[in-house]
Amino acid sequence: MTHTISKTHHNRMRKTQTSQRHEVTQERIAHRIVSWQKKCGRHDLPWQKNITAYRVWVSEIMLQQTQVSTVIPYFERFMKRFPQVNDLADCSEDELMTYWAGLGYYRRAKNMHKASQIIMAEHDGSLPKTSEELISLPGIGKSTAHAILSITYNLPHAILDGNVKRVLARYHGIRELVSESSTMNRLWSIAESEMEQVECRTYTQGIMDLGASLCLRNPICDECPIQDGCKAHHLGLTQSIPQKKKKTIKPTKSFYCLCYIHEGRIIMEQRSSDGIWPTLWCPPMANDLGSVKDAHRELKPFKHTLTHFHMMITPVIIRGNRPIKKDMRWFDLQSALSAGVPAAIRKILTSDKLIENTTIEMAETES
Repeated sequence: MTHTISKTHHNRMRKTQTSQRHEVTQERIAHRIVSWQKKCGRHDLPWQKNITAYRVWVSEIMLQQTQVSTVIPYFERFMKRFPQVNDLADCSEDELMTYWAGLGYYRRAKNMHKASQIIMAEHDGSLPKTSEELISLPGIGKSTAHAILSITYNLPHAILDGNVKRVLARYHGIRELVSESSTMNRLWSIAESEMEQVECRTYTQGIMDLGASLCLRNPICDECPIQDGCKAHHLGLTQSIPQKKKKTIKPTKSFYCLCYIHEGRIIMEQRSSDGIWPTLWCPPMANDLGSVKDAHRELKPFKHTLTHFHMMITPVIIRGNRPIKKDMRWFDLQSALSAGVPAAIRKILTSDKLIENTTIEMAETES
């Protein structure tokens, strides 16, 4: 009987101590991340200057599925042309796409355009200041809405983007699939309990930076400010947490990019608003060369990856003048590059082989 009482008492003590350690750790994670951010985090990103809800919104949307180094020049050029919400709302979708071309995930830009028009019509030209109203706008989810509020107004709204999921899942040793709704609910609960209540902007930026710079797929644990309490680190599970669904093998589809050139110009067509590269400009694309009756030259094919499949693109050079169809135009190469063109097409237009053939064809035409 004495042994049973002692064991029960011991278990209660362990639970109390564990609870106390957990509370201390939770308090320490925000403090440590804030301290680390001030000393080691990024402070010179363009969207960290002259902070407004609009600038934060644009940066958060651009940063979805896209690396910071890629986003920076796009953000700067975008803000120069569209410094305010009304500038974005008033532009045409075609013009908007010229500033987004190459970033990919083009639905993001279309949703931003729609959202900006709603903001002008229903919110007096200012982004809403509540999470619910922000989430009601096209393309803004809970994490993006919270990032806007936390970074702009220094409010305690927790975020849960990919970087933060990785940090919190590892720190708390969450081994379940992060895509499961029950896991997401748990992560949101943790994110909210960990959220700094005073230096909210610094914490939000800090936990994002921590995931982007240290808590990587192959983490740099020795430099992490919270590694002493990280369960995945201590259990040797950083490679298996967070657990994700096995990637499905993307199919590969072959395309021919028909580069008709004449007098230093190239035929480009504007793609429809549906499918890949919506409303962007590119040379005609074909699944085969059945429509090509003239002499032509195939260049080396290259691989370009989209969200759901790989493209194997073979550029084909066809010289000579020819009539053009609706939605097609002749561009000189510089004008073509200034239009909204996808990254894969920009690669073709700037290739030495295409430039060389365009120059040769122009010289032959002049002679």
